[in-house]
Amino acid sequence: MYITTFYSFKGGVGRSMALANSAVELSQAGNKVLVVDFDIEAPGLDTFGILKPEGNPPGLVDYVLKYLETGKAPDATEFIHKSSGEGLENGSLLIMPSGTNKSYDSLVNQIDWIKLYKDKDGYLLFEELKEQWRQNYKPDYVLIDSRTGHSDTSGICTRQLPDAVVILFFPNDQNLRGLTKIVKSINNEKKSNNEKKIKLHYVMSNVPYLDDEDRILFEKRENFRRKLFMNRPPLIVHRYDSLSLLNQELFLLTRPKSRLASEYKKIIDEITKYNTNDYQGSIRYIKDIISSYKWRISENYTEQENRIQQIESKHQENGELLFQLGELYDFGGESAKALELYTQAISKGFNQPRVYIERSSLLEKYDKKQEARDVLLSIFDLETVDLVWVRRALLYLIRIGNFNLEEVADKPALSSLNVDDKYWLAQGFNRFHEQSQIAVYLYNQILKNGMLPEGKTECSIKFSLGLSLMSLGKCDEAKLNFAFVTTNSSEKFETMACTFNFAMANWETSEKEKNKNFQKVLDRLKDDKSRRREPNFYQCIALAYWGIGDKKNSMEYLKIAREKFSRSGKSSEFSCWRYFLVHKSKFMEDLDEIEKLLKGNKSMKPKFLLD
Repeated sequence: MYITTFYSFKGGVGRSMALANSAVELSQAGNKVLVVDFDIEAPGLDTFGILKPEGNPPGLVDYVLKYLETGKAPDATEFIHKSSGEGLENGSLLIMPSGTNKSYDSLVNQIDWIKLYKDKDGYLLFEELKEQWRQNYKPDYVLIDSRTGHSDTSGICTRQLPDAVVILFFPNDQNLRGLTKIVKSINNEKKSNNEKKIKLHYVMSNVPYLDDEDRILFEKRENFRRKLFMNRPPLIVHRYDSLSLLNQELFLLTRPKSRLASEYKKIIDEITKYNTNDYQGSIRYIKDIISSYKWRISENYTEQENRIQQIESKHQENGELLFQLGELYDFGGESAKALELYTQAISKGFNQPRVYIERSSLLEKYDKKQEARDVLLSIFDLETVDLVWVRRALLYLIRIGNFNLEEVADKPALSSLNVDDKYWLAQGFNRFHEQSQIAVYLYNQILKNGMLPEGKTECSIKFSLGLSLMSLGKCDEAKLNFAFVTTNSSEKFETMACTFNFAMANWETSEKEKNKNFQKVLDRLKDDKSRRREPNFYQCIALAYWGIGDKKNSMEYLKIAREKFSRSGKSSEFSCWRYFLVHKSKFMEDLDEIEKLLKGNKSMKPKFLLD
């Protein structure tokens, strides 16, 4: 049970509206919510249709009067009622109204709140009421609508009962003067059971939605922030001009995508993320710490540490939350603790690829490579895995070493990919030597199944397959694919490229055959009108001229390749000397080897023939 009071020093800031919207949203999220109308002089929660109980039942005032009459705490169930709940799909919504008796005004005046606390054990009465809420209803959230100002009951609502207080205010001096005293009293109030301060959430409300050219609003906000010792800027609920508000329409129920609804949602997010019993809120709390880089460096270090420990102790069976805690400790450099939490998360059924990736990464860090591999292989046993995680898992397996494609090829995560996903994945692996075997496997799967990716032809698939085969030194298989493309493709650049690649695949043929193959490349070059003039293009043409014995032109194109690459600022380039993407230093190294070849060093051979 997490009790939150909505308080404002002055009226007119939409406090009850914010509470009612919060109650609806929390209930829609599957929570059991109890709302309590403590605004006894101007009650109104029951005027919201969804919160209205049936008939005119007794409420909070009646509860207190019965206590004063009998000297015993009444049964709270007589004063708590089901709301209409109209429009709600999940959770449940209960209300303890102020009271709706026809003689309500006279009843209110019968209560002397100061005497109640001084002479009638009022404090114990409300502790008993709180315990009855807990025992009889087990609500996830109790939302209290408090009276405004410095009233006799404000201390009950803002200090005794709540775990948190949402303070709504319009940013003027009158509100600042009043709130300074209230906030000080709340901050001085310690929770008797755990010595934790009541959490305060500040909301500037009914603020005009205007440009702040003269920084008027900014200065007011900063003044409130300094005087009330806020550790972050307040949330804002802007003035919203809609006649629907006259009918007390709850926008989180009827207009959930509106600006007003989104601003109410931010209030709810703030409330829930400090409730350690709310696992979704706790996850947001953990993520906020990581994203703001405030793990163990915030001003409230002890409070933060205690909250994290509470979250862990309360959610030992929640795999998702254990994983998030693992990420937090991992972020903080506590690898051993993170590894323990990742392991627990998996044991509690959290079978998301990311937890396996993170656990494997830490195992590798501790030089437990075999265990790291086993964890990664487990990902491929999952029925549905997002493509990005399949790719990361494969990359990590390759990095660890001793990668065996057969270990994953027929596993569900890889074999169940659709044709577009297989193509996307293959394209990411077809330009790196260590990964080419994966690309070859995937391209063959696409061709075998007969269904092509959107916008792709059989020729384009075979072209990419041929490149990957070349990087593996499988020239005979590559030649079959390049020959097919050259014969069947209508795309001039593609056919010219395949003519060159076919010639490269026949590198170790006779000089006569080599001359004929590279001459075809240069013949096709005359008809090529494309503007694809990357450094790799000039590297290829340099080799083509070498192939026909024209060393002069070969040297000239090699020089252009160097100049183009130096001016490009690129950090990598595809090299036909290796048939995969290489770092700039490697590309220049390849050009140096080609130059040695041109100068007569016959021992120089393309890298793809040597690997």
